[in-house]
Amino acid sequence: MVSILILAVLSAVLFLYLFSDSAPDGFRLKKYREHSLLNRSYLLLLTMLVSAVLVSAMLAVWFHQPENTTAGYMLQTLNVLGFKSGDDSWGVMFEALNRLRADPQNPVSLFERVFFTDKIKFQYPLSSLLLVDFPQRVFSADWSSVSIVLNRLSWIGLIAMGFMIYYLLFDTASRYGEQGVRSGLDSRKQFRFPLLLISFASVFLFYPLTRSCYLGQIQTLLTCLTAAALIAWSKDRKILAGFLIGLCCSIKPQYAVVLLWAAFRKEWKFSVFLLVTAGLLQVVSVLEYGFNNVVGYLDVLRFISRRGESFFPNQSVNGVMNRLLFNGNNLEWLEDSFPAYNPAVYYTTLVSSVIILGFALLWRVRQKPQLLDLALIFLSVTIASPVAWEHHYGIVLPIFAVLIPAAIARRPFGKWTEAYLLVSYFLVSQKLDSFTDQFANTYLNFLQSYLFFGAAMVLVLLYRLLSVETKIAKTSA
Repeated sequence: MVSILILAVLSAVLFLYLFSDSAPDGFRLKKYREHSLLNRSYLLLLTMLVSAVLVSAMLAVWFHQPENTTAGYMLQTLNVLGFKSGDDSWGVMFEALNRLRADPQNPVSLFERVFFTDKIKFQYPLSSLLLVDFPQRVFSADWSSVSIVLNRLSWIGLIAMGFMIYYLLFDTASRYGEQGVRSGLDSRKQFRFPLLLISFASVFLFYPLTRSCYLGQIQTLLTCLTAAALIAWSKDRKILAGFLIGLCCSIKPQYAVVLLWAAFRKEWKFSVFLLVTAGLLQVVSVLEYGFNNVVGYLDVLRFISRRGESFFPNQSVNGVMNRLLFNGNNLEWLEDSFPAYNPAVYYTTLVSSVIILGFALLWRVRQKPQLLDLALIFLSVTIASPVAWEHHYGIVLPIFAVLIPAAIARRPFGKWTEAYLLVSYFLVSQKLDSFTDQFANTYLNFLQSYLFFGAAMVLVLLYRLLSVETKIAKTSA
């Protein structure tokens, strides 16, 4: 509690200082409109971060749960020596591997035994096991050691994410900036360390990312791969981008939609390497674990798509509907059960997924895709999933690193653009369930889906921004 309050006071003092005339020229909030695009982007991001800390302090004081706030998760994650991640992903993966090794010739598929009979929520394709299987064999390490290494790797991934956010913000500002002061190059040299510090702060104050690391989730690594793919695409390295998304696809099959998206736009280098990477990993998993076990995953996908999850961290249309209809447990994670099948939930989820993915696949299909287009399909794939946990939205941070400079430059919502960015970022990046959970058993429980609505705002902003880009392209043609 004390740490968060001190942090809040320091943040407030910093914010007031930036409003004063004694603030550095490049960060003086009074002269926001006069700054370069890069500095304006960072000032807006800094405003978002200060807001996060202040809201965390208010929630900590009001609900007496400082550890259950955005700033609380940041402090836990930054405590490298005392920080202990969970095994949310690794635990079920280790269990699946133990079952496979104990009885490799069992004619009943692994998923039938583990997921359906024993009610263990192992929901990854078997190609995901290659990440932990081969290294464990090579080094003959016990599962506890493997889990520690993977969690440390995830923490390092957060550090890498800080550098990637820094790069994406600078690169996008360079693309959209004015001639002569395209991104505030002079500012960048003068304020390189402060800008980098803000980039790192944005990572550790982005709740979906710290939550992912806290849980011991493979999603942390997937988010880093997605951010790296955005950078590779921005540098026109389509082969590398395709390879990185192919790796993601081997763990989250819904990324296969990105393959269709790229093929529709004739981005063949990206498409081929995505397909080859994901395909080779599937072949290896078949050879290693057996065809029957691999295809058994399809039954899991069908089961989950018909039920989803009602637990409030499921920030999807499915989660919203399950909670509105009080179908399943809202406030507690049940590790051995799912909500009952509900036709209203299922068909609403199905129709919304078709609409979201259909728009994303066909939007600007005849135009050369930009970095914003790739960001749009990444976010669409996440939102359209029946189960989209809070930590799945970690990918929105690198998307914001692309969006913020582009939106400030193009102003898709006119004078309200900064306000729109602030609200959407706040909803996606913050942990507010200390407040929203009090509505769980009422018809106001849609408030628990604040992260989903924030992500939907980001999706709308992407479409709006790309519409502006299309108009500019037609005007200049």
